[in-house]
Amino acid sequence: MVEKVEKSPNPIARLESIAATAEPEKLVEFRPKAVHHQLAGALLKQKPKSLEELAESAGIEARKLYNILERPEAVAWIVNTSANLIKVGCAAVYSRCLEMALTSKNPRWAEVFLRRFDPLFTTSQVDTIITGDNVQVNQFKSMSYSELQALVKHERKQVLGEAG
Repeated sequence: MVEKVEKSPNPIARLESIAATAEPEKLVEFRPKAVHHQLAGALLKQKPKSLEELAESAGIEARKLYNILERPEAVAWIVNTSANLIKVGCAAVYSRCLEMALTSKNPRWAEVFLRRFDPLFTTSQVDTIITGDNVQVNQFKSMSYSELQALVKHERKQVLGEAG
């Protein structure tokens, strides 16, 4: 039985530890209900400071959450679903930023994309870890706005076949 604590020090860590105890055969058999979907969605809204706050965010009573915590397969489903939703969201952001970097006439989109997704772009020690593929990417850091604009215009012509 899961110990009921008024204020959990780290509810997400607690959910993860409970989920890790789920038996594989029970995971396959588990069928989520609306309350499980509510909890998975609530984990995306904010980082709860307590299990009670998570229950409130999901719109359920705390005792119902404690009942769910007694079923590791349910907790595993909630944690896994939340993680998958976050991955989908990150992929959507990546896709949109890449699309804007490649198609926008504003070269700042290329900079936004590189700052967010290229770990070498913001590295101050670039010279020690540059490979042939990274040379052009890391040159963006030292370019002015007009240089970035000219580069994006040139690349757009090459990639999309646009006329001058």
